[in-house]
Amino acid sequence: MKEYKCPKCNSKNLFVKKVGNNTGLYCGDCGAWIKWVGKNELRIFEYLNRQKHVDDANSKQDDIASIIYGTLDHMYCDNCRFNSEIKESDNGEWNCDECHRKYNGWGISMQESNKIAKEILKQLGE
Repeated sequence: MKEYKCPKCNSKNLFVKKVGNNTGLYCGDCGAWIKWVGKNELRIFEYLNRQKHVDDANSKQDDIASIIYGTLDHMYCDNCRFNSEIKESDNGEWNCDECHRKYNGWGISMQESNKIAKEILKQLGE
C-alpha cells in the first residue's frame, strides 16, 4: 500500500472506518474520506499502524531508560554529594565513609534501566 495523505490538509494521520460492507480510509485530523480500501490494503494498513505503535513505544522506552541510566548510574548519598568537607583529593571515589556505594559497584545497568522503563510504561498504560 502506498503512503497516503489527506488531500485537504496534507496530514498523514489516517484511520480506517467500516461503513456497511465497505471500509474507508479517513483523515484523522480533518475527518475527510480519502478512499475505499480492500481487504488486502486494510490488512497492510493495520499491520503498518501496529508496527508504528510498537516503534513509538520502543522509542519512549529507550528515552525513559536513558534518563534512568543517566540519573542513577552515578548516584551517591546526600553526604557524598553535598558534604563540603569531602574533597576529591581525599579519596579517588569521592564518597563518604558510610556510603561505599561506588566501592561496592552500586549503580544501574542499561538492561535494568530498560526493565524499569518498560514497567513504567506498563503502569501508565502505554
